[in-house]
Amino acid sequence: MAYLQGLLIGFAFVAPIGMQNVYVFNNGLSYKLTRAWLYTFIVWVFDALFCVAAFYGIGALIAKNELLKIVIMLLGGLLTTYIGWSII
Repeated sequence: MAYLQGLLIGFAFVAPIGMQNVYVFNNGLSYKLTRAWLYTFIVWVFDALFCVAAFYGIGALIAKNELLKIVIMLLGGLLTTYIGWSII
């Protein structure tokens, strides 16, 4: 059971990186190099923050606070929709 739980947490941790890579690649192909580097740096910073938050167990805090959970899910959904729409 612990193995399966760890495997699922690992997949949940890595899954968002695919969307980020598509976003970075799209910006790299669409804009000048300086702007592409800016987007890459911003994605890198937020990915690092995500790693730190996951390491320190921010998920437990979010699970206990329903309003915070809804706000984060809403913002994440809006961001994902924006990125998907801009790529299309």
